[in-house]
Amino acid sequence: LDWESSRLGDPADDIWTQQILEPHMSMPEFLKQYKEGTGHEISDYRIAYSRVLKCMLNAITCLSALRVLEKDDTAHVILGTLGLRYMAIFGTQFNALIDEAERAR
Repeated sequence: LDWESSRLGDPADDIWTQQILEPHMSMPEFLKQYKEGTGHEISDYRIAYSRVLKCMLNAITCLSALRVLEKDDTAHVILGTLGLRYMAIFGTQFNALIDEAERAR
């Protein structure tokens, strides 16, 4: 199980894991089985905005890594790699993810 960001939140936040199953199960089939198993339906809009949230949380993690590196001379240099390498990736995805979510509305 994935516990590092465990929190109360929208169940749509966890639907991103379906991407791992894509070779074996389509999103429509995944959502059908999810509804059968939980009794809940998750809209495309909620799924799309959960991707925006996940991107934002990843960007915050990168910024936090850079902040630790700035303040702590004993911090491992890998924090710089994490922050600098991935911040650019997450930072460039926001607009596209928001546009996708708004189209799903």
